[in-house]
Amino acid sequence: KQSGFTILETIMVIMIGSVMAVMVVQFVNTSATPSVTPVTWMNTEYRLQEVMEQITSEYRKAVAQARADNVDFSLDTFLTALKADTRFTGFISEPNTGYISFTSTGGKEFQASAVGANPGDNPVLLITLRQEDQQLRSLFTAQGT
Repeated sequence: KQSGFTILETIMVIMIGSVMAVMVVQFVNTSATPSVTPVTWMNTEYRLQEVMEQITSEYRKAVAQARADNVDFSLDTFLTALKADTRFTGFISEPNTGYISFTSTGGKEFQASAVGANPGDNPVLLITLRQEDQQLRSLFTAQGT
């Protein structure tokens, strides 16, 4: 009697092991590797939300200060200060940040105008933050509400 594996058995075990290894690598490659993408998206979204919260805080402080000083709050001054603040400059999307107005299209529906550089009558400031392929928008009014 002979003990141990023959060369044919050893080759078969190596072949079956190789096929299984290829299957495992393919599974990990298609399921685990792209799973990082949603985490990256969420981190970007959370960062944009954090920046927007800071902008909203600055807005509330500016409105409160204008009321305390008994002067009109200026969205133009606020926007200029935001653009100059280094905490926000990398996030503010210039072509998508500016003033918009709304016109009634009948009933309870309103159409927003294109984003412009001039406040006009009843201005609403649209601030758009952008990082990578994520965007976050918020509206601000001169009344502070």
